[in-house]
Amino acid sequence: MLVLKMEDVLDIVLFPDSWSNFSFFNIIPEDYYLGKPVEVIGKVRMYRGRPNIRISHPISIRVLM
Repeated sequence: MLVLKMEDVLDIVLFPDSWSNFSFFNIIPEDYYLGKPVEVIGKVRMYRGRPNIRISHPISIRVLM
C-alpha cells in the first residue's frame, strides 16, 4: 500500500492490486507524485480519524503544473 500524505489534511491511498493500472502508463506512483501538487477525484472516507481518498487508476489523480 502506498500512502501519499497531503500535509496534515488528507491521505491519498493506492493499493498494490491497482499498481498495474499505473504501470500501464509508465507511472511509478511513489516517484511520479512525490513532492508535486496534485488534483484528486474520489470519495473522501474516514480511516482511524483521518480523511483519505482511495484511488485505483491514474485518471483519478493528476499533477498540477
